[in-house]
Amino acid sequence: NDFVMGMGAITDVIEVTGEAPLVDVTSTVTGMTVNTDDFNARVPVGREATQIALMAPSTVNSDRRFNSEYTPGQELVAMSGSSPAENAYQVNGLNITNFRNGLGSTFVPFEFVQELQIKTGGYEAEYGRATGGVVNMVTKSGTNSFRGSASVYYRPESLQEQQPNTYFAYNQDET
Repeated sequence: NDFVMGMGAITDVIEVTGEAPLVDVTSTVTGMTVNTDDFNARVPVGREATQIALMAPSTVNSDRRFNSEYTPGQELVAMSGSSPAENAYQVNGLNITNFRNGLGSTFVPFEFVQELQIKTGGYEAEYGRATGGVVNMVTKSGTNSFRGSASVYYRPESLQEQQPNTYFAYNQDET
């Protein structure tokens, strides 16, 4: 009895799965990029871009006496060992750095910001004139559907300081 072996069908299946690496080895940029809605839902921070910038690597809060004098309501950040005057602030690529003194930026309502990019070093040449770091804000985009939101901020007087401000060189105006 002769047995003849015939060719069978190949039924092997190779499935390749993979994930993006945690470290991008092709980029020299240090810093972080966050979606502001997701970030604020998880981390309790102030509703101002530089509050999130202070969470990026190699950033520290600057001397507090400059914060209230030059940029009301905004903290100043020193990035990568440079002074706060060496940072650049942008919205959708438009430079909004305070051109008068170089400290901080113009006010941008935080509700307009979708993504915040903090670049503390190794960033591209398109961010010229910044030797410290870059705070780049990307605004939210619209849709064809009608939607909206509202924010309510309440500060009861019982939780506010009642003593005059004697710490800074310029005291608050008392009437």
